[in-house]
Amino acid sequence: MDGEPKLVPKVHPLSRPMEEGDPLELMALQVPGDPAEMARCVIEEFLQLGMPPNQVQGMFADPQYPALVSLARRLGMDRIEQLVQEAWTLFGAFRVRVQYAEPPTSEAPETVPLKNPFASK
Repeated sequence: MDGEPKLVPKVHPLSRPMEEGDPLELMALQVPGDPAEMARCVIEEFLQLGMPPNQVQGMFADPQYPALVSLARRLGMDRIEQLVQEAWTLFGAFRVRVQYAEPPTSEAPETVPLKNPFASK
């Protein structure tokens, strides 16, 4: 080789057509594991984000969330409700209080000169 790098045009994935076997194609796969643990993790994450328990539980019946619907079918909505209540008891509500400070009213300068007592004169 002559030592020069091989360069290809930079193309954003959204600007090119999808090809067979495209690595950016979304694919759902079933993986081994405990479905109750998976449901528990999802429930805890959404509760910690501040979502109310009834809304989290409703996601398990919403067709926009096929993985959660699949978990609900496998575990049953009674078990999902139990997991939501357990997580809610453990984490409770995530609450934030926002306070805005009043802008300063004095005519103080925005910068203050600093004097270094060790600086040579």
